[in-house]
Amino acid sequence: MATARWQPNRQLRARREALGWSRGRLAHQVNRCMTADGLAGTCSHKHIEKWECGHRRPSELFRGYLAAALGCGLADLGLEDGHNAAVARLAADSRPVVLLQVPEAAVDLVAQVLASFEPVAAAGEPVTGPGGASVERRTFTLGLGAALMEFSTSLRRSNVGERTLADLEAKTASYAADYPLVAPGQLIGPVRQSFDVVRRCLSERQPVAQRRRLCQAAARLGAIAGLTLFNLGDTQQARWAFRAASEAAQEAEDDVLAAWVLASNCIIPTYSDDPWGVLGLTRRGLGLAAGSNSAVVAKLAALEAKAHARLGNEAAASDALRQATRAMGAIPAEELRPGAFGFPPAKHLYYEGTSYVRLGASDRALAASTEALALYRPTRAYMDTAIVNIDLAVAQAQKGELDRACALVAGVLDLPGELRIRPMTARVREFLGGLEPAQQAEPAVRELRERLGLLRSSERGAS
Repeated sequence: MATARWQPNRQLRARREALGWSRGRLAHQVNRCMTADGLAGTCSHKHIEKWECGHRRPSELFRGYLAAALGCGLADLGLEDGHNAAVARLAADSRPVVLLQVPEAAVDLVAQVLASFEPVAAAGEPVTGPGGASVERRTFTLGLGAALMEFSTSLRRSNVGERTLADLEAKTASYAADYPLVAPGQLIGPVRQSFDVVRRCLSERQPVAQRRRLCQAAARLGAIAGLTLFNLGDTQQARWAFRAASEAAQEAEDDVLAAWVLASNCIIPTYSDDPWGVLGLTRRGLGLAAGSNSAVVAKLAALEAKAHARLGNEAAASDALRQATRAMGAIPAEELRPGAFGFPPAKHLYYEGTSYVRLGASDRALAASTEALALYRPTRAYMDTAIVNIDLAVAQAQKGELDRACALVAGVLDLPGELRIRPMTARVREFLGGLEPAQQAEPAVRELRERLGLLRSSERGAS
């Protein structure tokens, strides 16, 4: 049970309940206010719950929109005027305003320019800017825009541009799509370069909304880096990457993205033969993603099924598989595509096949894995195809078709070195370790053991 870091916000809860709103309804109203200002509506019922229970405080991005949605002031919600709080309150103001976010060093200079214009309304309340200085809130004539154009260069130095941010997000999406298709050695360089760009942007002062998008990009890049580094055999750096990704998702207050990071992190315990470690991550992830229709719910449930199957817990594995199947029916189309942040039907079947083969249900494993392979065949998803072939091999060996099984495993070991990733060799070892004593002495099995030993020796020599 999580403990509260702050006192429960009873004022927020009372205001919501007085309107007869559920937490989901309030989140919807907050998102409507954000959308009206051109921002992505990202508030969820989980945010409201955490704010009311004292597990988190509303960030600067949400404060003004929360007050606007409830038709009250920040003080009515027990929220003090903190950094940018006055700026957030403008979200509920219907009067026209000019809202400037400027570097601290440029505040005095901009204020002098503003003072040279005759305001339509002389009175106005001070607005605290990012640097702590105040600029008077007034309505100005259109001539102001022309006069401020000369300051555009200095203003842009402190704020990442929309074009740069959109380019980073597009590159991150392309890396996620390429992850199952490209050799990890080719992917890690561009991912690191983009991560460095995001890190430099985050080291500078940014508007809250842009900082949140940068944190989301950092979380996605960190998760892709963690997956890729593990595939390259660098477990320690993979752990650091996942930790950074998790922190970035938390700062962005994006629970679903945080769940994706945990799902990605499962690669380490999954292929380190630590099913309890997998279950610890999946339970946290499912808690974060509860109530969403994201594909991450199906993926986490399927990962949980594989872990329970590894432990020999057939009932728990079956329950988790049913949960994954139910979740698949609600997934939006864009998350059914392959990639680091998608869970297509082929991958769902692949995880089913792995679960069944670990439970010794060879016929069901063959059916699921064969269907998965048919869906993967038109694609270039070499990673998943190789693992599915190993699942087929295990199922064939369970049915006594050892030569056919060994041929499938040999095909995986025949992959070029840059494509033969750590999870593949881990599953080959699992295949060899699960054979019956009589099968261990077969020539085809001994040959596979020798090849695997040679590959491990060459990999150690190369490192």
